[in-house]
Amino acid sequence: MKSIIRLSLLAILIIPQSVFTQTFSEQKLNAYYKQVIDTYNVPGLAVAIVTADSIILQNGYGYLSIDKRKPVNKNTLFGIASLSKTFTANIIAKAVAENKLSFDTCIKDILPNFKLYDSYVTQEITLRDALSHRTGLENFSGDLIWYGSTVTDSTIINRIRHLEPEHGFRTSFGYSNIMYLIAGIIIEKAYKKSYAEVLDSIILAPLKMEQSTSLHKEAMSNKNLAKPHIQFQGNTIKQPYLSWDNMQPAGGLFSNVEEMSHYIQMLLNSGSYKNKAIINSKYIKQLWQQQTPLNLSWLDKQLQTPINFKSYGMGWSLMDYNGHKAMYHSGGLDGMVSQMVIMPDQQTGAIFLANKTTAVPTVLMYDFLDRLVGKDTLQQYPERTYALLQKIKTPEVNKSNTYTAPKNYTSSFYCGNYYDSLVGETRIYQKNDSLFLEIKESNIFKGYLVKTDMLSFDLFWPDVPSLHKGNINFEVNGLGEIKGFTINLPNPDLHFNELHFSKKN
Repeated sequence: MKSIIRLSLLAILIIPQSVFTQTFSEQKLNAYYKQVIDTYNVPGLAVAIVTADSIILQNGYGYLSIDKRKPVNKNTLFGIASLSKTFTANIIAKAVAENKLSFDTCIKDILPNFKLYDSYVTQEITLRDALSHRTGLENFSGDLIWYGSTVTDSTIINRIRHLEPEHGFRTSFGYSNIMYLIAGIIIEKAYKKSYAEVLDSIILAPLKMEQSTSLHKEAMSNKNLAKPHIQFQGNTIKQPYLSWDNMQPAGGLFSNVEEMSHYIQMLLNSGSYKNKAIINSKYIKQLWQQQTPLNLSWLDKQLQTPINFKSYGMGWSLMDYNGHKAMYHSGGLDGMVSQMVIMPDQQTGAIFLANKTTAVPTVLMYDFLDRLVGKDTLQQYPERTYALLQKIKTPEVNKSNTYTAPKNYTSSFYCGNYYDSLVGETRIYQKNDSLFLEIKESNIFKGYLVKTDMLSFDLFWPDVPSLHKGNINFEVNGLGEIKGFTINLPNPDLHFNELHFSKKN
């Protein structure tokens, strides 16, 4: 009987390895990933697929940028953006294990100056609420406060009180970068070190993630750094890296697939790496418990993925795929996308990093899961997604023809200094033959105006080609004087509708 049991156990151990060998053939995957980035016109991609104790694949495809044909490899550094949130959540878990914090610690108890739109929410909101995106704010609410700007932590915290909620407190999902900044500030207070120092001492150094960094300047000096790209007017163009030094806990980390493999293996090994405990598994598991329901995405529905439920834990998205629980997270900079996923019951995980704004990392995650626990034949996610995307036409950005209104105010009528409670001082002035708008604290939101009506102008941001044309509408008082203006520029990530500029006398 004992010999039969031993043989049965041996079979269980052998079968997964043979499945990996067949499904994750390195040679076939290398050819496939090269084909995918060619199809999607992505300059470069890096991929790692790992088990708890071995490497199935670590490789790069394509190039660092379109103008420097240096190949991507497993050590190529990418901005991983919001994948940084999983690191921040894990540090919080470490602090909870050390009794420095509790997941249910009220933010107000640690940051007395913290204030939100509602006095009750201000008093009651906890780290758990912040980490699980259930504060009542809309997705990406307030990101214009800090994005492309040099404003400091204290300024950001002071201004979020002006953000109006989209949902009831603890009722709906509202993705918030700013709440992760606040989690990072609380980490600094708990450990009496900068966020970058805590990140390095608790996670990066123990995991031998020596090239990984949350410091923008340090990343920019790396000679093996992938460059961001976007699709603009039918062409792939390079984008400059924006510093996220004022938002490190939410999206400031740079890493590569070799070092992210160490991170995934730590998570698959219950918080240990190379037999050294990094984070107590009890608290990692709490991060992976459902906190906030999520809807299935448009892509999930179109591809008819075998996913019944999605939700968000603390720092992690959760889903079932063919009946298996998976933890995952994506990240996006302007011109760069990341996607990581782990499936604990299969003791396997993967990371996909692309240096272009693209769906490729997401659909390759689904392809990976399909190969891991799919049934019968592969679902061909990359091919089917590409066919879907070809049916969607990206709006073109066209210059508007100037329209002379019945009462054509002179340019000086619109010029002056304006103020908004979220982004601060703004100036409109004459520049050459055009009116020009400049948000003073921003490094990128500087645009020119083209008149379309008496009090309406088209707005173009030359330094942010990924943004489509916007529209400015001026408001006047009963005396015919400019009171202020609003910006109409629909965008899923940057909410210009949250801004209302008043003219300063």
